[in-house]
Amino acid sequence: MNTHDVPMILFTVVTQMCVGAFLVLGTAHVGAAIRGRENSVVERTSRPVLYAIGPAMVFGLFVSMFHMGYPAHTLNVLRHPQTSWLSREIMFGSGFALLGFVFAMLSWFKRPAFAIQRVLAVVTAIVGIGLLVCESMIYYSLVTVPAWHSWWVPFSFAATTIILGTLSVACALMITAMVRHRHETAVPSAREKHPKTTGWWSRHVTEEIRAINAPTDDQEWDLSLTVTKWCSIGAAVVSVALMVGYPLYTSQLASGGPVAHQASNTFSGGIYATRLILLGAIALMLGSFVYRGALHTPREHPHSLGWLLITMLIITFAGEIVGRALHYWSLVRIGI
Repeated sequence: MNTHDVPMILFTVVTQMCVGAFLVLGTAHVGAAIRGRENSVVERTSRPVLYAIGPAMVFGLFVSMFHMGYPAHTLNVLRHPQTSWLSREIMFGSGFALLGFVFAMLSWFKRPAFAIQRVLAVVTAIVGIGLLVCESMIYYSLVTVPAWHSWWVPFSFAATTIILGTLSVACALMITAMVRHRHETAVPSAREKHPKTTGWWSRHVTEEIRAINAPTDDQEWDLSLTVTKWCSIGAAVVSVALMVGYPLYTSQLASGGPVAHQASNTFSGGIYATRLILLGAIALMLGSFVYRGALHTPREHPHSLGWLLITMLIITFAGEIVGRALHYWSLVRIGI
């Protein structure tokens, strides 16, 4: 691996986190509907998380342009979508970002019928899954790279999607609760009335921000904790699955041909050990601290759980960067 791979490391990890977060939000919506929760409660709980996905996705797409040497060269990638997985990746990535933006705007303005928003959400999720498939196939389709032409590539990419998607949603929910709690407990002088704004756009934005920052009620807090609890379980289980999968993958490489055996040496040093240690620490902390915190944290004191989740997300993101670096480091080709 070299610095030339850094844009693709960031692009794949960030975009997978964004797709995972969107899928987790969709799953939370379905679960809340099955349990009969009010739609207004679900919308107000999840909307701030939705607004955070867009900037992260744009950042990932922007960073990926530098992998081409010059950002304008990205347009050349779009020439062969019928044969190139890279072209499909860019198309699905741009499509996911665009559909996500449209969905967020419709949610912001609350203009179309709720059924239309659901249809758009499903389409966006399908495009996001398509992006994950394209990202995996770019590497899996290279039969001359044994470390990449393996079940491990789609498995590890899906694992990153689930781990970072669940943790980013849980973290965003707690940050939202912390911000709302700060507004709720602010002294009167800090909550003085804002001057009236002129113009429809300014007035709408101001009202929407005030609505988002309004105090979290008991139903919204209960939903936030429920989502956080299940997110911690999902991320912990997938982290353990990765810990089990790494030895299986490396042993498979080591028992292969000379090139595969050479690639397996990538997963034997200090960086590989760091990756496994981080996965173990993540699973332990999620199961021992985050899950228990989601069971007992009161609405009036969200900060301890919030900062714990922020710390967990930072550690987990760093661990996934290390894992993706190992992925690129294992590039050893058959032949010249």
